[in-house]
Amino acid sequence: MLVRLPGQVHAILQDALRLSKEQKHGHLGVEHVFSAMLRRGIALSDAFRQQHGAILQQVAREVERTAWENGTCPERTALGHTPRCMAALRQATELAERWRHGTPGEAHLLLAILMDDLAAPSRVMDAMGHDRTACVAMLFGELSAKPATGTTPPTDNTDTANVLSRLPVHDLTALARAGKMMPAIGRDTETAEIVQVLSRKNKNSVMLVGEAGVGKTQIVTGLACDIVAGKQYKAITPAFDILELDVTAMTHHTQYRATAEANMLQLVEYIKGKPDTVLFVDNAHLGMGAAPTDANVPGITNVLEPILSHGEIRCIGATTTQEYRKLVVMHPELENQFQMIRVNELSGEDTTAVVRQMLAALQKYHRVHIAPQCVEAAISLAQRHLPHHCLPDSAIDVLDRACARSRLRQTAHATSQHQQNEPSSASATATVTPQDIRMTVSQMAAVPVDYMLHEDRIHLGGVEQMIKKRLIGQDQAIAKTIAAIKHSTTNAAASNRPDAILLFLGPPGVGKKHLAGLLAEHLFGSTNHLVSFDMTSFAGEQEMLAAIMETPPFSVVLFDAIEAAHTEAFESLLPLFTKGRPGDSNDLEISLKHCIIVLVSNVGADILCNADERNPQSSLIKLLRTHFPPECITLFDAVVPFHPLLDEDVRSILRLEVNKFRAQLREKRIRLRMYQRAYEHLIEKSCCDEYGVRELPHVVNTEVIVPIGELLLNNTFGPDDVINVMENEGRLTFVRGRVDDDEARRWRREES
Repeated sequence: MLVRLPGQVHAILQDALRLSKEQKHGHLGVEHVFSAMLRRGIALSDAFRQQHGAILQQVAREVERTAWENGTCPERTALGHTPRCMAALRQATELAERWRHGTPGEAHLLLAILMDDLAAPSRVMDAMGHDRTACVAMLFGELSAKPATGTTPPTDNTDTANVLSRLPVHDLTALARAGKMMPAIGRDTETAEIVQVLSRKNKNSVMLVGEAGVGKTQIVTGLACDIVAGKQYKAITPAFDILELDVTAMTHHTQYRATAEANMLQLVEYIKGKPDTVLFVDNAHLGMGAAPTDANVPGITNVLEPILSHGEIRCIGATTTQEYRKLVVMHPELENQFQMIRVNELSGEDTTAVVRQMLAALQKYHRVHIAPQCVEAAISLAQRHLPHHCLPDSAIDVLDRACARSRLRQTAHATSQHQQNEPSSASATATVTPQDIRMTVSQMAAVPVDYMLHEDRIHLGGVEQMIKKRLIGQDQAIAKTIAAIKHSTTNAAASNRPDAILLFLGPPGVGKKHLAGLLAEHLFGSTNHLVSFDMTSFAGEQEMLAAIMETPPFSVVLFDAIEAAHTEAFESLLPLFTKGRPGDSNDLEISLKHCIIVLVSNVGADILCNADERNPQSSLIKLLRTHFPPECITLFDAVVPFHPLLDEDVRSILRLEVNKFRAQLREKRIRLRMYQRAYEHLIEKSCCDEYGVRELPHVVNTEVIVPIGELLLNNTFGPDDVINVMENEGRLTFVRGRVDDDEARRWRREES
């Protein structure tokens, strides 16, 4: 065995072995050890024996009746210990070492058995309805208060100090007094609300709810700084001491349920003896059972619930909005015991002050100098390109990574100079510039740096020309779209409404969705900023809003088939269009600020396809009034019509698709030559009134790219060959051609 066995425990194990042999069980389990222990008697305090002694005797008799009623095994000369029995012996040894008691005694072994939820005595005790938690807590308290071997019993003050030293608790007030905490900036309102709740007689606990990175923990540390600084709160006399409980550390090495609850009971008893102490539980969902945890390490809800309901201690919790919803669903009573305070993202101005407060610490740690322009660059770029991270945490993270990047670059440069025997600049201070900030955000958000160099999102009109090169036949629609975005972005800057709301109308397959994707690519850096919703798939308001909830800012949000949307879903869009958020009755965290909304519809396709229509715009507006509410039509910054494509436009689109494949072949020094009848064949197979040119890329792939790929695998074509694509009797044929030496040399010069 891998545990130390003193005389007391050894004698108990010998009795347990005899019990097992008498029952012909063939093994030594915790049920045998428990029964042997209770038969011999345990040296415990009179208070424990009076309160729990009779209960344990009843449990022992029930264990012998139920646990031993199974079949017997053949008698063995040597009995093996069960894994649970070995675990109990190891746990008893760890408890004795933890309290410096030397070798474990029978009390340590009893505590180890009762702390195991799955041990037979524990299961029997729970089934009989006895309070095993109270039994474990009392035994735990007596053993932890027992003096270490060779020392004198501690005084009351020493025992009080030992409570905090044994548990993962940090005194935030003491840390603030030592100058290791920073005050919270821009959080006066939230701090005042916390103080107001803490000053109540009942229901005096607070739950801070907000997204990750908004600064919930900083608010509590800021409160500790205010208390230490002597800031007078009329409701606080005297000032509070704030203790932070590390829930993760509390349960990290806790194997059994009762151990976590016993630790928590000790902490609660300590705080109850000091009424001016506030318990702060960060990531409260981890300790209250809202997050998935191991079955043997449950939350601390069982301990906190009755105490909080009577206002015996004050508590501040912090969790995210999503986890808070889970917490309330699993423990609805906690909603009344904690007063919820919502913590929103800091404004840009307050974030600037927070970041400037941390500049000195960042510069000292990284041994760099941060240029003044870096603060504004980090905040603006983080807000724009890291939408899933909240200020101020996202801006601080960007600056921290940029400092590390700058310092590593400086070190690499100094190493290079040393290897070349040049004067080293290792001691020089690296400077973090806005370019370092842009490079850092580019790596974090996977956005090209070039898109961050433009102050205006429209890039001084260059976007319109770039889009026209890639979207054929819709120049008027592109021009109207860009003009509307320029105008509406300026008007929406001071409000919470989306930057622009556009309605794209026209027949299918003419480029409406393609234009939305190009806007996302050229305005926000990549097509990853295009978020699409098919309105025919939502049956109601809540379903649609739940899908929109994860939409990041600085995106093009596309609502497809808007005319087919459910009535409830469509009506819920109106508050999003007017103020960027859902109605007041909905608590979902949704914001479409800084987004461009594009609604796509086939309404009016007949009007736009009718060449005899004299005033299509006026007819479209009349038709829209029959499909959309009047208040919605007035919200559109532009109604953009897409006209049917001309034959020349279709040919141009086809050439674009073929040229993409032609560029791939050119890398293999192979040329592709498409004849006119081959183009006409592809157009005939891909274009129809129902889908427009949607099928064109698919047709090019199946008719041209795939067959040529198979021929290349068979080595039919090689370098300096020309693939002639011709139409013959309704199908494409591929004929090998060669170029002369002069043309081949010219191609090589172009490639080099």
